[in-house]
Amino acid sequence: MKRSSCLQRIGIPLVAAVVTYVPYQANAGSPFESELARLGGRAAKQCGLVPIGHDAKSAWRCVGDAERKGEAFWFALQQQGIDSEVWIAAIRTPSGAHLILDYDSNVDGGPGLKPRFYQKNCPHRILYRPAEQPPLKCEHG
Repeated sequence: MKRSSCLQRIGIPLVAAVVTYVPYQANAGSPFESELARLGGRAAKQCGLVPIGHDAKSAWRCVGDAERKGEAFWFALQQQGIDSEVWIAAIRTPSGAHLILDYDSNVDGGPGLKPRFYQKNCPHRILYRPAEQPPLKCEHG
């Protein structure tokens, strides 16, 4: 005797869902994503690129997990730009160094891609303060 669920009996088929984790792959055409991959290293935990207006809590939890395990990671937040793409990122390198990376796709404005990076070395962990600007800050001893 074939068993069926109550959903099947009323005409709703059951479908098995398979959820697959696909690791983030840096976009070779994006200078910012390439820099994140370079600084974080091949084994870095890719905690996410968070667009403006999206909740970063789960991505920041990923950072906390990586930090507790001593793993390299990167996490980036899109910022409001005027006429270019602007991001700020928290990075832990394979050697354990903590960096804040600011990116502007064209610091001069206007057409074209003229990327500019500003890197700040943090002596300790990086703090996420979403209500402040900038939202990523170096923790001071």
